[in-house]
Amino acid sequence: DQRIDLRVDDHPQPIEELRRLHTLHTAYGWMNSAEALMARGEMEEAVAHFNQASELAPEQIEIALWKAISLAVNQRLEEAMPLFERIFEDDPNWARFIERLPQVGMLETALAEKILQAARK
Repeated sequence: DQRIDLRVDDHPQPIEELRRLHTLHTAYGWMNSAEALMARGEMEEAVAHFNQASELAPEQIEIALWKAISLAVNQRLEEAMPLFERIFEDDPNWARFIERLPQVGMLETALAEKILQAARK
């Protein structure tokens, strides 16, 4: 069985690229485990896993975004808002993503509106 399949055949610096891809894979593994912990209501451990993912791949805005969404959904909006502010400052297009989440049942409309206040600052 394969756990991970990374290809760097044509990359000019294959070892460095393998290292980068493996780190990214590991970071997303931490994020996925954080989401599973959130679903079970294990908030503090989930936050620790999100933090581990962010430390490994700080350039990945998506990790911070899902941490912020998870915090907001779990009544920790005050803690999530600074993350949303930074995310929207780095890339305002993420606000459009938040706007769409209620349409697919992933976020309540009222909560999405509160989150989008950070984008309007």
